[in-house]
Amino acid sequence: MSDAQSNHFSGLGVWVALFLAGCSLCVFITKLPSRQESEKNAMQSWITAQSSSSPEPIVVALGTSLTGSGLDSTEVLQKMIAEKSGRPVRVLKIWRLDAGPATYDSLLPALVQLRPSVVVIEANMLFYSFSKKKGWPAYVQRFRDFVNNKKEQYSPDSKPLVLKRHLSEMETFRSGLIDTGQLVAFTKLLAGWQKEGARLVLFNFPLEASLEIKKWSSADTVSFFRNLHFIERHCRIEFIDAKMRLDETNFIDHAHMNEHGQLKQSLLFCNLVTRQLAYP
Repeated sequence: MSDAQSNHFSGLGVWVALFLAGCSLCVFITKLPSRQESEKNAMQSWITAQSSSSPEPIVVALGTSLTGSGLDSTEVLQKMIAEKSGRPVRVLKIWRLDAGPATYDSLLPALVQLRPSVVVIEANMLFYSFSKKKGWPAYVQRFRDFVNNKKEQYSPDSKPLVLKRHLSEMETFRSGLIDTGQLVAFTKLLAGWQKEGARLVLFNFPLEASLEIKKWSSADTVSFFRNLHFIERHCRIEFIDAKMRLDETNFIDHAHMNEHGQLKQSLLFCNLVTRQLAYP
């Protein structure tokens, strides 16, 4: 074999080796845990660690909004509730950002271990779904997620997204309405907690006083009440106002999306919890 032929086959071998190495790398990347899987595993571990018996009443807050409902830190909320109710509590904020109620299904094995006294549910998550933003190609995103989240731990007090007080800005994150079928497993979880003595409260409705007439006369209203009635057939929800007459005295929507409204939103949350803890 001539030197030219030898060099040709040698070069070809290098390209074949590089091709096989690339294929192996792609297969490896596709086997890496996704960001959703990493977050789920981290949250399951955190919830399981919180399920140990405790003398203090447990307050569970569930939500999916990017703003985290504008709530303050767990430490601040616990202090405020203790001052108002005269008893110490444990607040567990279990937030699935940019998701929907069905995403809690994967956490059910850990969630059912909790024995909360009060469960505060972000009403937004029962009505609106969030848009799925395009990003990196799937295999690239998998590798980025692996690098960024291989040591991920769930932090209930991670800083939420802060927006300006503009409805149009919030609407850009919404993508249609939640179908009732997505609430089945979530509703069973709520019913199970209530059977054990928990009181259920809705918080942060997706409208504000200035938009109430317009919002409740829109097509969204049908979906809102369909989902609410589905949940109410299985468990009792303590509404802020039994007639759904919401105003700025007991409801703040877009105000919680800026720093100024955070204290008011946290006060509302703590007042709701304190009111429910007063019941036997």
